[in-house]
Amino acid sequence: MNYFSVKTIREIDHKGKYTITIGGLSEGVHSYSFVMGDDFFACYQNPEIFGGNVQAQATLVKNFQNIVIEIQFSGAIKIQCDFCLDAFDYLINHTEQLLFSNGRPNAGEKEEDVIVLSEGENQIDLSQDLYELVALRIPMKKMHPTDEKGNATCDPQMLELLKKYIVE
Repeated sequence: MNYFSVKTIREIDHKGKYTITIGGLSEGVHSYSFVMGDDFFACYQNPEIFGGNVQAQATLVKNFQNIVIEIQFSGAIKIQCDFCLDAFDYLINHTEQLLFSNGRPNAGEKEEDVIVLSEGENQIDLSQDLYELVALRIPMKKMHPTDEKGNATCDPQMLELLKKYIVE
């Protein structure tokens, strides 16, 4: 009997929104765009990410031996401030590269940096990779950004409560 009904990553259906068909794709450079919204982040049930709006521009370079996908992320995810416990938009602007190889990685390459595609695989589902690359951008210390004058932008009511109850 299953007491937990947590979705596994395999049960998440994004209806191919984050899939690139590589079967029949010509060698050269190809561009793709992906949008990760609240519904995307809700599928992964991460208590640290409440939602978001992140755009990803992917540039795929295919050659005989491998596929390199460079992904530029920009947007914001909604996370919780460790200080005032209020949710805020954390800005993301990051570039990452994924290396896919047909069969075995090239000699001299670290295998942990290469995603090996099965023989005959004709699609790459980037949904898990996109999610993980965004989730890795969450800082250890999550705090509201300061305003242009350097003042905290935390919830003012919570700041007043903290002043009242924190003993120095």
